[in-house]
Amino acid sequence: MLASADAVLICCPEYAHGVPGSFKNALDWIVSSGELTDKRVAVVMASASGAEQARAALVPTLKVMGANLVFAGSLVLAPRFLAEDDTISDPRTAEVVGEALAALAGREA
Repeated sequence: MLASADAVLICCPEYAHGVPGSFKNALDWIVSSGELTDKRVAVVMASASGAEQARAALVPTLKVMGANLVFAGSLVLAPRFLAEDDTISDPRTAEVVGEALAALAGREA
């Protein structure tokens, strides 16, 4: 299924200033498959502290896997940024997600 995707959006939480072990393990399972080689990939990492460390840890892994990294952002994500219907109510959070989706589509936000 990953091989047939036109692009990949990775949204992942930061865990202990890094990528959760289960997510890294999933990447390890596909690392030699070539499924991410030249594939457009956008990354949005989230945590209460901003997720910069997790983003910094994940980007080199994706690059070594051959991903065409078109966006790598991080943001503070808190329940208060979501409306009751689970839509994004925080303008900055919506902006980051919009930028990631625009980059995947091959256009600027």
